[in-house]
Amino acid sequence: MSDETMQWPTEHIDLEQLRDPNEASAKMFLAIMAAPVALFMVFYVLITFGLILFLFGFILAMQHLMQLFALAYIKTNAIEVTAEQHPAYHAMNQNFSGRLGIEMPAIYIIRQGVFNAFATKLAGKRMVVLYSEAVDALIEGGQERDVAFLIAHELAHHGLGHLDLPERFLVMGKWFVWVALWYSRCREVSCDRVALALIRDRELCTRAVVNMTIGTHLAKTTSVEAAITQWRRHKDEFFVKYRTLYSTHPHNLYRVEIAQNALRHLGF
Repeated sequence: MSDETMQWPTEHIDLEQLRDPNEASAKMFLAIMAAPVALFMVFYVLITFGLILFLFGFILAMQHLMQLFALAYIKTNAIEVTAEQHPAYHAMNQNFSGRLGIEMPAIYIIRQGVFNAFATKLAGKRMVVLYSEAVDALIEGGQERDVAFLIAHELAHHGLGHLDLPERFLVMGKWFVWVALWYSRCREVSCDRVALALIRDRELCTRAVVNMTIGTHLAKTTSVEAAITQWRRHKDEFFVKYRTLYSTHPHNLYRVEIAQNALRHLGF
């Protein structure tokens, strides 16, 4: 089967069942941290008779303007994935977005010099931006199909509501940095779980995470079992746990374990 005609599962995804169980707790604590800031802002609006709202409006206008500039940069410096341009990735977007119950975000591929990808919402436009270094590395290690985990993970951010309006309220709680980072890690685990459910190919997903961890060439000869054993050997060490407190993403070796244990964790 060619990459352009590759088939994916078709069943609908139950996002709440796949969401990391800790994400709701982290979100609740972050909302509690945001509440006093929100109350202070309301109080400040009242004592200034609403004049401070002009400042807030100016800040929001400037933020929107910056988003328009960022959107213009992406539109003119990246390649948009369409039915004619990289149809294999377009087919993934169609399948995964449909099963997540979301409108298809635009996908762009751009060269930035790092192995990365991100989901974003600029000026109301949903999109996923893939860095070509990540795409190239995954293709070099296998085939176009291997990019599916990267795309599915970023689409999951949209499906799980991580970029929606309620999240803006939670920003006010980020002054409590450890809770904010905990919530960030939980969101990433949730997206990994959703990506696994969308793809239903444990080997493909594990291969993508190992590639991200050690690089294209060595990934082919890296033992997944040994990597998981390494994670389990070190995960309870003090400095590993301490470093976790300041991480926005879960450790790569933990993500390898998540992918490898997908059958047991997710029931497929």
